[in-house]
Amino acid sequence: MEAHVYLLCCVMLAWMLQECPAQKVCGVYEEGNEARLTCRQEHHTFSSLSPRIEINGQFHDFGSCSSAGVCHSEEGYDAEAELYTFVNEISVFLSVLSVNRDMKRSRCYKDGQIVFNTDCSIVVYAKANELRCESPQFVDGNTVATSNCTLDKIYPKGICNVTLLEGNPDIGDRVIKSVSHEASASFQGELAVTCQLRIEVTGTKEGNYRFKVGVTPDVQDVPVTSTVTSEISLRLSATALFNPNENGHVYDYPANGQLKLDIEVTGNPEPNRVSLSVRYNETSAAAPLTSQDYSYTYSVVASSGRGILRLVVTGGFKIGTSSFYTFQASNGVVGPEPFEYRFSVAAINEDASELRCEDPHFVDENTAATFNCTLEKISTKGKCSVLLLEGNPNIENRVIKSVSHEDSASFPGDLAVTCQLRIEVTGNEQGNYRFQVGVTPDVQDIPVTSTVTSEITLTLSATALFNPNENGHVYDYPANGQLKLDIEVTGNPEPNRVSLSVRYDETSAAVPLSSQDYSYTYSVVASSGRGILRLVVTGGFKIGISSLYTFQASNGVVGPEPFEYRFSVDAIEDEDEQFSFFAAGCAIGGLGLFFIVVSVIIVCFPRVCKARKQTNCNSYKHADGSDYSNPVYAEPNSLSSFHNHSELVNAGPPLPLRVPKTPDP
Repeated sequence: MEAHVYLLCCVMLAWMLQECPAQKVCGVYEEGNEARLTCRQEHHTFSSLSPRIEINGQFHDFGSCSSAGVCHSEEGYDAEAELYTFVNEISVFLSVLSVNRDMKRSRCYKDGQIVFNTDCSIVVYAKANELRCESPQFVDGNTVATSNCTLDKIYPKGICNVTLLEGNPDIGDRVIKSVSHEASASFQGELAVTCQLRIEVTGTKEGNYRFKVGVTPDVQDVPVTSTVTSEISLRLSATALFNPNENGHVYDYPANGQLKLDIEVTGNPEPNRVSLSVRYNETSAAAPLTSQDYSYTYSVVASSGRGILRLVVTGGFKIGTSSFYTFQASNGVVGPEPFEYRFSVAAINEDASELRCEDPHFVDENTAATFNCTLEKISTKGKCSVLLLEGNPNIENRVIKSVSHEDSASFPGDLAVTCQLRIEVTGNEQGNYRFQVGVTPDVQDIPVTSTVTSEITLTLSATALFNPNENGHVYDYPANGQLKLDIEVTGNPEPNRVSLSVRYDETSAAVPLSSQDYSYTYSVVASSGRGILRLVVTGGFKIGISSLYTFQASNGVVGPEPFEYRFSVDAIEDEDEQFSFFAAGCAIGGLGLFFIVVSVIIVCFPRVCKARKQTNCNSYKHADGSDYSNPVYAEPNSLSSFHNHSELVNAGPPLPLRVPKTPDP
């Protein structure tokens, strides 16, 4: 029995405290705007009826009205109470001119007593400031594009929404959004919110995608105008050959067993899946190769929307049989057709009497070109000869040849001979050089017909700008102190010597910079005869002065004129220095004004005293006898004491009367 009574008491108490019924909402208000609260009563007589507002756990009376229609607003609150009489009820409307987030609830009080079941929630939100979205970045092996949209101020919390404005609507199923909050670094006591978008790239059709991202205060029935929006754009394109006609090349078997191919491709993002397969005739099934048989790297051609897939093949070759390769690459984006690059490698010649020469390659930091010519079968040792067929004859003084022998791997009992040529590049004039290499058995009086020959061609060209008109650019000072330039050049071999110098006017001598002030890399643009010199400058900048740079590069080959790339960086503006001048000017101006005021007081004040023949200049009086040196501040109900200006003027010196601003009622 006691338990039932206790339960009944709890239920009654909960009802009285209005915890059981769902609390109503007075309204949804933007912080700083007006809120209008209401209390209604039947036609009864009352001395006061008011909606009170809960702030920090206490209900405060902002204003009230009596049934007789007398209304007043409490001092210290920016609110106004009004009484309206209707047929069946009397209503008191309280207009709070500036609602804030500390106001939680409204409750009606009649003659100082709670009117039950009148509680309602005051829902306050603060509209977010500017929403900033970063450009999408590819992550997770280029399978996902992410973008963060951030704003620095919102209340209470924010919710994110994403709308597709442009692009295939199927991408909507691949967009995942999340929201996070943290203390704002820009606005103390406020929340910052970040919306993160993750867009699955794999399986998405290529095209341009444009999204509208919005952040709304997490409040029910909040108006649409409270949402702050920004846009992000994402371009997706499937991996494809930059030049489809580049397909189907036939390559000779590489003498060193390593075939290197540079394949120029387009696509965004870069490829993340590749495969290589081989066939040995046109009709047989392709056999996939493993990662031990090939490798690849990818590099971006700056500001071109293209990239270089460098494929290195070491497997799949066969004696006497051509190899037909299919190289596939994908970034997961769905395009018109899959990417395939097809090429073949000619059969390895079984004729051991043939002299095979590999293509020249550059060594020792591109200061020399070397190549090997190999004969798999010779009965005795051989000797090498080199004959220049085309090119400037001065190069002959820079050719060094050597010969080596070993047991033939293909023909037991015979010797294999290798002629190695080393050509010094530095100092040679640019041009095409064609050599005939011969191997002759090292036997006296052997006939000329016993010499086996082959030809090699070496192309040398000096480092030069691909477009001479690209010279003379003016760049803004980089905010991070690091200027990156991509310079498109020609030349073979690639540059091996660079220097960077700076001047600070057109006539001064150039000052060389050290390796701590700049760095560079070089990458080849496949099948184009061009390369990209990426120069990263971190030194030579000066505050208030433009920097005039000269970048020199060389591969040692002599061309028509030395390579020079000239550019300049605008002067750095020193905002601190500008502020210092401004502050100093303000300080000097203020000091000057101070001395002027003091001078006026010293000169004029005694004269005023003398003119009025006052014995004590410090004892001016008001008309009421009060000391003028102590200005009188009247309360709001005694402002009349300041109205008689004529009395004040007659009673004291012609100094201004200080009247404080009357407080608002």
